[in-house]
Amino acid sequence: MPRGNASQSKVHYQGKDEDFVILVDDVKSVQNWKDDRSIPLAQVVSGFKIFVTHKHGAQNVYDAASKQTLDNEFGTHNEDECMIKILEGGTLQETEVRGSLIPKPPSLSFPTGRLDGVLESARERRMKLWGLVRLIKRTLWEGMNQWLGRKGKQRAFEWAEGKGLA
Repeated sequence: MPRGNASQSKVHYQGKDEDFVILVDDVKSVQNWKDDRSIPLAQVVSGFKIFVTHKHGAQNVYDAASKQTLDNEFGTHNEDECMIKILEGGTLQETEVRGSLIPKPPSLSFPTGRLDGVLESARERRMKLWGLVRLIKRTLWEGMNQWLGRKGKQRAFEWAEGKGLA
């Protein structure tokens, strides 16, 4: 198997009204469980969840099976008993899953009209930010002036000029 790829094993059970799928650790663990029932289900099943496919086969989107759906098909909504029936009567499937499940980034090409809007909104945000920075500087400067008094103002101004801040 190529690097970064993994296999996914599942058991597909075709019922009267629904198709059921459970995910299993691997094919070998299911075969070992069928030969030796003393093996706990926790070592065979990947998570105790039963899925339905709404009669769309084992390759489509899965939804969690409701208790009523399990009751209608298997006569019980006890998930352990339902899983045993699915493992006994279902078909074992193993598929290879692509290694990278991270979606590709969207295309960076924008329609011309939208690009102008994007740049315009970025420019507006930058102007608002600089306005906010100027307001904060002015407020701090005024507060410092009130707190320092006349002599302190002059010292602070000289210090700011020396640092290139004024």
